[in-house]
Amino acid sequence: MLCDFEHAHLMYCEVPELRRDLNNKRHIVESLESFAGLAAAQSHFHRAVRLLGSAETIRKSFKFNTPHASRVDQILAGIHSHMDLLALADAKAEGQHMTIEEAIEYALSNA
Repeated sequence: MLCDFEHAHLMYCEVPELRRDLNNKRHIVESLESFAGLAAAQSHFHRAVRLLGSAETIRKSFKFNTPHASRVDQILAGIHSHMDLLALADAKAEGQHMTIEEAIEYALSNA
């Protein structure tokens, strides 16, 4: 039987593919944030911050509002105690330099 995190990852993997086909950038951003939450819950903090950085950049480039800001804030609050500010900034910058396609592939990977 799959553990809860593995099951959640499998379920999340179906959503971005569908959303990418629809070319709905707002939903792609929300999916990246969901993957970031899953990564943080698994103590993959660098991965979570990269995904959040990518989601933030996409959101800003399309001038989307941030309806789930409290969710993102909660994810980051949990990460701050596990990463120093330099590592956090580096991971965020890595995510901010990803294309949408790279961010989706990264989210779907088991890296």
